Amino acid sequence: MSSDYIEEVEREISAFFLGAERSQARRVLPEVGRLEKTAFYVLGQLTQEGPLRPSAVAQLIRLDLSTVSRHVASLEAAGLVAREPDPADRRACLLRATERGEQILARLRAGRRERMRAALADWSLDDRRDLVRLLGRLNTALFSAEDASTSEPPTPAPALRVPGVTT
Repeated sequence: MSSDYIEEVEREISAFFLGAERSQARRVLPEVGRLEKTAFYVLGQLTQEGPLRPSAVAQLIRLDLSTVSRHVASLEAAGLVAREPDPADRRACLLRATERGEQILARLRAGRRERMRAALADWSLDDRRDLVRLLGRLNTALFSAEDASTSEPPTPAPALRVPGVTT
């Protein structure tokens, strides 16, 4: 590792995302068309957190409302997300994952987990635990730096989970 390790870290993270992009391109399901990975992240949050207002989704995933709205529109068009009136304020709406959306997401996650399981198959348990710990530490530091540069109160980074590893 050179003395300027930041370049190497950035290069490895870029390579990781490039590999994930290629993998996503191969796993897009014909019945939903091509959706950006952020749209699937929105769907995942709705599946995990339950019905949410669009503004709550934006805050949760740390994106502006216009970006979230664009992804929600594509998810709605694919039948993966539905809007319903907010019982607390009938002028507002809640977003929820449809049953079809939950099924599609489960299939995508199963494929992604299987690919990750295969990629880490020859890693020791300690190496897999270290990976989880270090990625979590990196995410915490990145999100903490982001929170410090804004006036918004800090929110915890989403937990990372590596299949087959219990921390």
